Amino acid sequence: MLWIKGKSTPVPIVSTCMSHIRRNALRLLRPTELMTNNPDKVAALEDYGLKVVERVAVEVPPRDANRNYLDTKRTKFGHLLAMVGGERETKK
Repeated sequence: MLWIKGKSTPVPIVSTCMSHIRRNALRLLRPTELMTNNPDKVAALEDYGLKVVERVAVEVPPRDANRNYLDTKRTKFGHLLAMVGGERETKK
């Protein structure tokens, strides 16, 4: 806990630090490009006050080992994945 002059109750230090960061750091942030496939990250950062000018996709061709995982991220979580390319691995 942190006691602040003029306050009659203690203030949690994390809350105090975050308030200070929000007030001062946002002035230093500039519009940015964000590397992500998750549209929720873009929205969360913009809600926080950071202007995202471009979302840069991070994608590799799917393989059998990760195809279901990537498809789940796309269909259930709304990740922006093209799922283009890649080759089906043949069983030996």
